[in-house]
Amino acid sequence: MNESYDGIILPGGPGASNFLKDKTLCNMLRHQNEKGRLIAAICGAPAVVLEPLGLLKGKTATCYPSMANKLKDCTHSNDRVVVSHNISKNIKESNYYSHKPGPCHCDRVQPQNSQFFAWRT
Repeated sequence: MNESYDGIILPGGPGASNFLKDKTLCNMLRHQNEKGRLIAAICGAPAVVLEPLGLLKGKTATCYPSMANKLKDCTHSNDRVVVSHNISKNIKESNYYSHKPGPCHCDRVQPQNSQFFAWRT
């Protein structure tokens, strides 16, 4: 997948750890991070996806409270929403969707078995 997106949103929930099995998504997330583009992770996704990929190193993050012990390479915050550099992390989907990014084209991306959202303006 060679497309460039302004941002990627990772939903949380019990299946979020399956995102790590998707090599295309993992490469997209690394590329997003290298380019300083937005990555948003909801619920447990910061702890089970972004942390293992090393994308939170030296940043501040939050996640679903029972997953906080998985945040090792970052500073944990109890705030409901945290934006650290290019990465936004929050506990509930409703928090993210209340901060919609202006007019944009949003794709539901399904490489292999993952479902996440990516947008470009």
